[in-house]
Amino acid sequence: VTFEVHPGKFLYKITNEDGIGIPGRIEQRFFEVLQFTNYIELSDIGLLVYDGIIENVSEIYRLCDEASKNRKTLVIAASAFSNDVISTLSVNWQNNVTRIIPVVLCDDPHAIDDLILAYELVPYGQKTGRPIKSVTLSEIKNVQSLKITPAMGVLLSTGKKEVIVARLKGIRSDISHALIKRQMAVYDMLREREKNLSVNAYYVYLGSEFGQAVHATKDKLELGCRAFGEVCNF
Repeated sequence: VTFEVHPGKFLYKITNEDGIGIPGRIEQRFFEVLQFTNYIELSDIGLLVYDGIIENVSEIYRLCDEASKNRKTLVIAASAFSNDVISTLSVNWQNNVTRIIPVVLCDDPHAIDDLILAYELVPYGQKTGRPIKSVTLSEIKNVQSLKITPAMGVLLSTGKKEVIVARLKGIRSDISHALIKRQMAVYDMLREREKNLSVNAYYVYLGSEFGQAVHATKDKLELGCRAFGEVCNF
């Protein structure tokens, strides 16, 4: 459970969102271009996972051109992006030329594999022998909806449920073993995978009346939920 505290007009408000989180983060320089306060919600999104670094705009030129002509919004999740690629995608977004969101994947290959299986994606990259230059728009998997929030990052609509349930069962078993053996680094990594596959985000909005107490309240909420989560796991 993730809490986001935001001073606003509501004294207290909770909303609940379900979905799958992409194991990564929106590239920071691009995130600033989005210019939003609470969230962005998009529908009919193309999702591409690339196991590698996108260094040159020429690597995704074909994809950008097709996306622009078809007015298609894409999420490209890759290991990293060069400054040139980020600058191009940012300018194109601002000028409404292309709507492509770059997401930097985490370093955990298992978490990336979770995402690929949950959406039955075709992964691209050096390991698979599928270069991103060869990707066409028709090959990219569609996701029904996508939501971007400052707290949760990129939240996707639910994927293939039976796959997700099976993965979660195995992950939660591994979490229990890691906790018993006090393997805390493994435990943290597994909990992150669990969070991405079973996102349940509660957003708590506190009014300006709280003043300086907002951040202290946020800390207490997070501590309480963390303790509650540990109890639920057992």
